[in-house]
Amino acid sequence: MSIILILPFSLYAEDNENSPSGCNLLYPTLYSITLFIPGLIMLNLFIEPDETWHPFSFDNFLSAFGSPPEDDKDSWIFNFVLHPLWGSETYLRARTNGCNWWQSWLFSNAMSILWEYGFESWNEHPSLQDLLITGNIGSIIGEARYFFIKKIKKIENTGFKYFLLFTLDPIQTTIDCIFN
Repeated sequence: MSIILILPFSLYAEDNENSPSGCNLLYPTLYSITLFIPGLIMLNLFIEPDETWHPFSFDNFLSAFGSPPEDDKDSWIFNFVLHPLWGSETYLRARTNGCNWWQSWLFSNAMSILWEYGFESWNEHPSLQDLLITGNIGSIIGEARYFFIKKIKKIENTGFKYFLLFTLDPIQTTIDCIFN
């Protein structure tokens, strides 16, 4: 379903002209993992253990691989707003690094799986909703963001252009302003 919804935007979006060698996942992978680590630290500092969120342990990590993903008890804001936004972020990082829409979709879902099984599983059993929603719905949002970012980059007025870029891609625009 998500692939069908990505297609209209992807048909009109140009491939990244800055990456003639094709899909390069080094930066998107490092970017994602760099944000995973403080995310997990913050979750462990600010979330009180309950029936689904357990103290950080190797036993939790191992149990994640012993049974299928479960329904989580997260609020709708996490499941249907924040997780898709994160999925769109990982999708967009791959898309802007020379990957086409289906490679970016696979990458976004792979990052969701990595988060659920490699990071969050130290505290919480992998979530079925997160695995289904984050990369799939996030890819739809990410392709729309990619489409509009490509259009915005053609704007002459740099002040207005950077305002719009920051609105659609705040993390990467901040990184670009600091390091470029």
